[in-house]
Amino acid sequence: QAFYWDSSTSRLGLGVTNPSNKLHIQGSAITGATSDVNATLYLEQNANNSIQINSGATNNGQIRFGDASSSYRGAITYAHSNDSLSFVSAGQPRLTINADGSSVFSGAVTSTGLTVDSGSGADAVSNLRMGTSNSGANKSSLNFQNSVGTSIFAIDYTNSGTTLDINSDIGGSIFTLTRAGGIVINQDGNDHDIRIQSTT
Repeated sequence: QAFYWDSSTSRLGLGVTNPSNKLHIQGSAITGATSDVNATLYLEQNANNSIQINSGATNNGQIRFGDASSSYRGAITYAHSNDSLSFVSAGQPRLTINADGSSVFSGAVTSTGLTVDSGSGADAVSNLRMGTSNSGANKSSLNFQNSVGTSIFAIDYTNSGTTLDINSDIGGSIFTLTRAGGIVINQDGNDHDIRIQSTT
């Protein structure tokens, strides 16, 4: 039976005669599967399952989360105009993944703006990985900026010289660490520095 209305529970089933929720759409039954009692919509398929959202080439596809105060408290938005995917919380975009794979975090600056949590196990390890092309002048950078977006300090790894540098907006390179163990501490970006490095 393709269509079934359970008047005793006010539930509608498509492809199922015992709907579990207000709207239960079943392509094929999954033995033993249950649905969240709070779910209004239940999609069941004993194979690959998906929800398809098609939009215009210059428009957005979106899933919204709302409440009594607003229809836009949270959202997942795909912008076809620039192929970006955005996540919204409290009515504001918080994370955008661009077409080239780069990501933009936004929101108020707090002491816990980004947390990498490995869990609570005794051997848990947290990793934050930054990678780039392994040739030329490509580099990975961690920038510390002020409220107007000016980079005050930066930690840079440069592939061409295989060095780790700490730079400032005033003194330039103030600390350099090489893979061979060499250390250079610059006082003011000229010859007044401290060098600790091997001869090889």
